[in-house]
Amino acid sequence: MQNIRNYFKFSLFFVMLMFLAGCAQNITVQTPTHSPETGKSQLSLIPPANIYLKKVQDVRAPGRAEGSREAAFGVPMGNVTFDPPAAVAVQDLIAAELIKAGHSILDKEQKVNVAARVLAFEVGTDVTLLYWDIIGKTKIEVSVIGLSGNEVKKVFSSSCEDRTYVWPSGKLIKKVMQSCMSYFAARMRNDIEIAQAIKSMTEK
Repeated sequence: MQNIRNYFKFSLFFVMLMFLAGCAQNITVQTPTHSPETGKSQLSLIPPANIYLKKVQDVRAPGRAEGSREAAFGVPMGNVTFDPPAAVAVQDLIAAELIKAGHSILDKEQKVNVAARVLAFEVGTDVTLLYWDIIGKTKIEVSVIGLSGNEVKKVFSSSCEDRTYVWPSGKLIKKVMQSCMSYFAARMRNDIEIAQAIKSMTEK
């Protein structure tokens, strides 16, 4: 009798999972905007520079989903995309950080040129029967390039996580990616090599 009850419970649970899978829906999440923090940083401690910020390149595999949500046992619940695109959000973030630190962004090549590439910008879920862990990941390469072609390149990676006991909505996903972008911004503005490269190229 107990085996019959267990079988009935499992069958009912399986039917519910299949129903959820049938309701799977792709969603578009607003890419978080970035507001630089006040206070000193490595970028603010160097003399103001005129900087040309090149268009950020997204070098991720084309057509690849930027994220996904799952129910228990890996049942897919739809893909996640971001709007505006990650490259636009990263471009705005870098510009905002440089301006906040006292530098000027110009629209043509300067002694100091900054380029960036989006290597990863994605979100996923790790799920149990009780909760979802929303996990965001970013990997962004930032280069400072002089007129002679000399270059300083750094790669900044971040992984951010939040646990929820309710359905992982677009609002919660946005919150996680906001944390990843804030972490990237903090590391970039306090990177000594990036700051010193800007300073030395300005002085040449």
